[in-house]
Amino acid sequence: MGEDWGSCGQSEIKFAGVETVPDSNSTYKCPVKVILGATNITLSDQVTYDGSISPLLTAVNPRYGTVTGGD
Repeated sequence: MGEDWGSCGQSEIKFAGVETVPDSNSTYKCPVKVILGATNITLSDQVTYDGSISPLLTAVNPRYGTVTGGD
């Protein structure tokens, strides 16, 4: 590998989950959590969600459906 000792190659990153915010302020700061296998890391940086540029779920239709989905 030549002179690249100590480097880390990342070939794929996946964002998963939904953050629900029990707060009515227009912005909200959340910690950044990284999960590497069984290791959980919380970074010192934060992500700021801004309500003016974030999607807002206002309704779900149909309200009821089957557990298998597809409705």
